[in-house]
Amino acid sequence: MINSDLNEKVKCCLTDFHNGNGPEDFPSLMEDYVLTYHKLLYRTITKLDNYFDSNELYCLFDIFNAIKYSPKMSANRFLLLETTDVLENEQLMIEKWKVDKKVLIDKINKLSEFQAFAMIMIIYKFWRDTDRYKDDLSLIFKDTVEIV
Repeated sequence: MINSDLNEKVKCCLTDFHNGNGPEDFPSLMEDYVLTYHKLLYRTITKLDNYFDSNELYCLFDIFNAIKYSPKMSANRFLLLETTDVLENEQLMIEKWKVDKKVLIDKINKLSEFQAFAMIMIIYKFWRDTDRYKDDLSLIFKDTVEIV
């Protein structure tokens, strides 16, 4: 990758938190950022196992099956707003998945920003390969490549 190919936002991110010498370090910094992000996401996802029960997870999968997250909004706020909106306006969703609206919303509210982002990634992961995960949701928390 040539440094001039990087957009300015990426360049700012790479120079914001590093101790390199500048643009000549961008290729290795990109790799470091991606690997660090992946490791942090992996660790966060594995720690979220059993936080939501299976009905709550299926409810979240159902709510977010066609909604795309934009990083312009807080991940926690995104999960909270969409979930609250659906559960307050679609009683059928609560009945279908037998979830307690207040409990589910409270659990989302207690997530850190990165945990909420990890949940969004879990939802995307589920929809990428529903046949793999639909009968054993625990796989979605374990079936992640850990990079050492």
